[in-house]
Amino acid sequence: MKRAIAAGKIVIVAVGWNSTLGVVGDAVQGKGWNIGHYKVMVGYDKERIYFLDPGFQVKEISSDSWEDFLENWSQGNFAVEPNSMWSLSLEKP
Repeated sequence: MKRAIAAGKIVIVAVGWNSTLGVVGDAVQGKGWNIGHYKVMVGYDKERIYFLDPGFQVKEISSDSWEDFLENWSQGNFAVEPNSMWSLSLEKP
């Protein structure tokens, strides 16, 4: 992930998002569930990872400590495996 960010790629990660039965409906029988949530990573330093979080419609860059980020990233969710990541490159015309 660090190499992709440093190379200027668009990096999207899947993170766990603890939810309740009200969000996922009848798919879960009375238990909480990790549903799909995604963040666009934009940078990092020694202490923090920086991202855009489209789920919150915040137009500012947010950050998490590496510890918090890695905990959420390692959860996975119902749609993807833990530690899933996609990186995209923009081709120049």
